[in-house]
Amino acid sequence: MTEDQITSLVGSSLAYILGAILLIIVILKGVRIVPQSEKFVVERFGRLKSVLGPGINFIVPFLDVVRHKISILER
Repeated sequence: MTEDQITSLVGSSLAYILGAILLIIVILKGVRIVPQSEKFVVERFGRLKSVLGPGINFIVPFLDVVRHKISILER
């Protein structure tokens, strides 16, 4: 293999690896698992967007932020 072939192979592989890493980060930031005894308050740009109930929930990555975690246990 020549040096040009090696650099083209590494360059194309690097693009796929970076794309896969970006996709994994977006999925991890977009999925929220809320415990059964809590509710999460979601804000978008500092304003209340929604309240997430127990279970698997999806939010918009990089825009929505979980600001408060509220316990709903009886006292």
